[in-house]
Amino acid sequence: MLVRPAAIAVVIVHVLNIVVHLAHGFSPTPREWWLNLFDVDTEANVPTLFSSALLLTCAYAAWRMALRVSALKLRRGFFLIATLLAIVATDESLALHERCAAVLLDKLDAHGIHRLWVWAFGAMIVSGLAALMIPFFRAIESRALRSGLLASAVMYVIGALGFEVIGQHYAANHGWSNPVYVALSAIEEFLEMCGPLIFLHYVGREMAGSTEMVANHG
Repeated sequence: MLVRPAAIAVVIVHVLNIVVHLAHGFSPTPREWWLNLFDVDTEANVPTLFSSALLLTCAYAAWRMALRVSALKLRRGFFLIATLLAIVATDESLALHERCAAVLLDKLDAHGIHRLWVWAFGAMIVSGLAALMIPFFRAIESRALRSGLLASAVMYVIGALGFEVIGQHYAANHGWSNPVYVALSAIEEFLEMCGPLIFLHYVGREMAGSTEMVANHG
């Protein structure tokens, strides 16, 4: 599943992100176009392309797993995961939720509604999906696979929802061009990349081994 090269690429992406901000000195002034190519907090650049490709690879791996198993709960679960990962990959490449959130937050601010309600709504969606996946995780007989999938999901959600909320709240009060916000956004993106890496590691190990590790009953 090329997990090791992907992990090395994650490290390189974040090292380049550090170099970009050190080179620019955390200044709010516009940067040269080539610096924006490696900023993990900027859309339509190298980190975004890499992250989208990583998520699509996970979607493909989940789809392959769905075709391998015979248990209905597992097949439905892996197909659902593949669909969600493909949607998230599309969102990552097109920055859909950032654009929608920007419009929504402006409207909430105009009506005096606290913007944390948006993140609370996101948490409710994640909780609903987690509840929906309970039968799927119970059907997995392999403790390693079950733990790996849970760890990857938790790590991704902590980055995509947890650190994004923290970062947005900090930036709203202290500005976007400072080392603390840069660190928070870097941690967010790092966790969002490490989650898929863990997913690929455990699913790849499962696909390379015996399918008996996964339940074959409905």
